[in-house]
Amino acid sequence: MQDRSARRAAVDSLIANQAACTSSLLHVVEGDAATADAYARTLAGVLAEWDRALPHRPSRRAQERLTRLRRGLLGTGRWYVNGEWPEVSSAVVRVDGAFDLAGHPGSRLVLVRAVDDLRRALPLLGPAVSTVGIAPEETRLALRDAVAACGVDNVVPLGAAEHGYAGRPHDGMRVLNRLVRWVNG
Repeated sequence: MQDRSARRAAVDSLIANQAACTSSLLHVVEGDAATADAYARTLAGVLAEWDRALPHRPSRRAQERLTRLRRGLLGTGRWYVNGEWPEVSSAVVRVDGAFDLAGHPGSRLVLVRAVDDLRRALPLLGPAVSTVGIAPEETRLALRDAVAACGVDNVVPLGAAEHGYAGRPHDGMRVLNRLVRWVNG
């Protein structure tokens, strides 16, 4: 189950090399630190497969930001790195504390955080979070309204963040409404 979740979550994380508003930067795992570490190791292995299939090299600036994070804000995190410093192709960091996602460098870096109950992750959400993928499906359905109430636009099955449809709300906007005149008859 953990391998399947990591594979699906990796798909969500690698959308446009983490530059899209729908790409996942933080994975929240229900369980203790050991469970999150096991997931992070599995996810790092999945990212290594992606690195081999679609080679990736962070920009010089991204490499510098990753090094600063490893020495600073994320210095106490448990790092699972693919590649050698400073040229890391991807990395997963299990973190315990809060991290401002606005400072996330992208470049195939995924943060993993453990919570004892997924409802405890709700304070991490807000209007700046575009999409949340949740598995299994029964958990997604149970949390969907609470997640949406935090201001999240899309609550999707894990691994489906990139799936869209014509007229889908994007970045908090209903773009199709600007292009269509609705008439009732």
